[in-house]
Amino acid sequence: MVLPSLNYNFVGEPGQYGAYWGLNANIQNIVRVDERDSLRFSVSPNWTLPYTSSIGDIYELKLSFQSDLYVVNDVDEDSDSVTGGGDDFDGVAGRFFPEASLKWRYPFVRPGETITQVFQPIAQLVLAPDCCNVGEIPNDDSRAFEWDDTKVFDPDRFSGLDRVDSGSRLNYGFEWTGYLPEGGYADVFLGQSLRFWNDNDELRDGSGIDEDLSDLVGRIAVVPSDWLDMTYRFRLDLDDLDMNRQDLGLSAGPEEFRVDLHYIQLENDVEDSKEEQVSAGVRAKLGEFWTIGTQGTYDIHDSELIAIGSLLEYQDECFGMMLNAAYSPESDDEDSSGDFTAMVQFRFTNLGNIGSNF
Repeated sequence: MVLPSLNYNFVGEPGQYGAYWGLNANIQNIVRVDERDSLRFSVSPNWTLPYTSSIGDIYELKLSFQSDLYVVNDVDEDSDSVTGGGDDFDGVAGRFFPEASLKWRYPFVRPGETITQVFQPIAQLVLAPDCCNVGEIPNDDSRAFEWDDTKVFDPDRFSGLDRVDSGSRLNYGFEWTGYLPEGGYADVFLGQSLRFWNDNDELRDGSGIDEDLSDLVGRIAVVPSDWLDMTYRFRLDLDDLDMNRQDLGLSAGPEEFRVDLHYIQLENDVEDSKEEQVSAGVRAKLGEFWTIGTQGTYDIHDSELIAIGSLLEYQDECFGMMLNAAYSPESDDEDSSGDFTAMVQFRFTNLGNIGSNF
């Protein structure tokens, strides 16, 4: 059970030269019966300086300083297992992780009567120590990692806080966008990452960034109107030119009733297997503030349902609430009837987020 999970996010007003401060903070308590427990305190102040030169190229310098404190029980220092069984650790663990990044892009704009084109090369240098993912710190929220176009220029590519994105690297790519006068657009992106040294993080095995030179990732998006969004994402292994990941998505309908369809094909290099999944979901607005939705995911390769879930959301100018519930029939235990999870999240526009998992 996760109770509570508190998030606070702050962005200050721009000061001299347009620079601004930010702060991200989190408190999360995970309690399990006869298994690993953890209480996490995390705070990460950051400073950002944007700059546009006289010739039109755009820079962004960002500094961040993440500090984490954990109070844990029954942590297996040799694995991510929640059941322990190895060199179990009980006590307090902490870390300090500084990171600096400098991003550059140079948009070239070509106006036209039928289409306005924007082409921009993009590069980013990320500097960080090769450290800090130690065995005393449990990994609960950073297990799932997928290298795709959305992660290329993200200084912290993990989804959670339990693992930091250690090591220095150079990210680069390009993006072309064509805008129509009626408001639609098309977009093409290619990107890659070059790591300066190998940090041997087990989470990266088979992920696309397990080598110093990452897989090539890309995106092709066609959005003719607000009612239709078609996106194709891919990850290409340059050693053998195999498609390690493909994601074809379709989103259609007005804001009041939206339908989403996805097909995902993934090569699992760690287990030497191929995964194929399809998912379908709908979201509907009930009045001005309420939204309901449901989604299901099906495994094509194994011919079985992976998960089905639903949500109920309320959002106004100052306050938001979301209830998520999901059921997964998959389980390693033959006697198990599946896993059910639920999460309640409260959002306060000027305060932060409060959430609980059950």
